[in-house]
Amino acid sequence: MKKFNIYILWTLCIIFCFIGIYTFYYHMNDNFPLTPSPEIKTAKPFDYYRITDETGTIELMTVSVQVYIGDEVLAEDNSLYEVVKLDGNHAFARFVKKIHL
Repeated sequence: MKKFNIYILWTLCIIFCFIGIYTFYYHMNDNFPLTPSPEIKTAKPFDYYRITDETGTIELMTVSVQVYIGDEVLAEDNSLYEVVKLDGNHAFARFVKKIHL
């Protein structure tokens, strides 16, 4: 009779372990999904950015990488500009200084 109780106890332990592992595995994906949820939208960068001076009259360059405020631009005439404003894919840069190479 005592051996029978030990077998029942071990059987119940194994069953509860399998239930626990099953529950943990399938509910972990609910709480911590490996793929982003469809509600999360990321800002889509533009295909290109036009960088001009602050007035918008002098076009410094057109680039295919995303531009951020604070980025620095070195123009053809070795003038250093800093991006101060973004309007869509149009970036406005302020003259900082002339670089002497």
